[in-house]
Amino acid sequence: MQDQNRLTKAELLQKIEDGWQAFNAYLMTLTPVQMTVPTDAAGWTALDHVLHLSVWEDGITALLNHQNRSAAMGIDPATWESRDFDAMNALIQQRTKTISLPEAHQQVMTVHQQLFDKVKSLSEEELYRPYNFYDPADKRDIPVIEWVIADTYGHYEEHTPWIKAIVESPIQMSKAELLLRVGRGWDRVNDYLGTLSLEQLATPTDAGGWTVKDHVIHMAIWEDGMIAVLNGIEPADHMNIDKKIWEQGDDPINAVIQQRYRDATWADVQHKREAIHANLLQKIDSLSEAELNSSLREFLQSEESARQVWDSISGSTYLHYEEHLPWMRAIARS
Repeated sequence: MQDQNRLTKAELLQKIEDGWQAFNAYLMTLTPVQMTVPTDAAGWTALDHVLHLSVWEDGITALLNHQNRSAAMGIDPATWESRDFDAMNALIQQRTKTISLPEAHQQVMTVHQQLFDKVKSLSEEELYRPYNFYDPADKRDIPVIEWVIADTYGHYEEHTPWIKAIVESPIQMSKAELLLRVGRGWDRVNDYLGTLSLEQLATPTDAGGWTVKDHVIHMAIWEDGMIAVLNGIEPADHMNIDKKIWEQGDDPINAVIQQRYRDATWADVQHKREAIHANLLQKIDSLSEAELNSSLREFLQSEESARQVWDSISGSTYLHYEEHLPWMRAIARS
């Protein structure tokens, strides 16, 4: 007689899929700042938790492929054999903490799909084979399906409350920390742009017809819009965007910006973006800590969002650079 508590393969796949969809639906409610800035007592961001889950999923895929699980996860043999999970997780966090949000999204989605496909390819009999069937050096004889569960939907459920606790805590940002983050992001994007030829900057396009140069001026104009807000000026007016277009959202606005500057030379774009960025840094430096952590409504009466000033600056600077870097790399390689 079949064990009534025994999951079928179809049930397992459905539970993994349901857990994954629910977890991602929650993550989609979070802003880039919520994902990358606030930390828990151990210094982990929400993104650290997400990457942690992904690395453990990658380890299960390796195991099911009869490969070295610890090597796939980047954990040295001594730490792995100690079974010290706190030490393992600290290593994972340190190894993944420099991964940007866009890069992390791609990595996490790829790793999960690989695991899902691998589980799907196994028979039910294979899922109930013991752990040591897949890793003969290990003595554990519990069915490997238990590890699949623990490192998929069981793991998402475990970490969701921890992520919620992080993002729901009050977030304060010092001026020094904000300027440091902006500076690092600016240097990173400039280091990349410095590797490109004029042809790579201005000739190849993406599916939307944008060049790298278009992406660069786009980021600069939105920084300029941020300066307007901090000066109590409507960004639509400052950016010379028709109100009807402004009300339609980002895509129509971005199309106007791209068309307006598409024929600008790279030298003109560079001059304009550097001047805008210098003005923004000067404006940030003029703000008090209290102003940086206040609501945008304190600067612009028409602003409906309660978003903090530093949060909005982050979205218009280093987080914006991180968003566009993968797109620019894809264009330059085409």
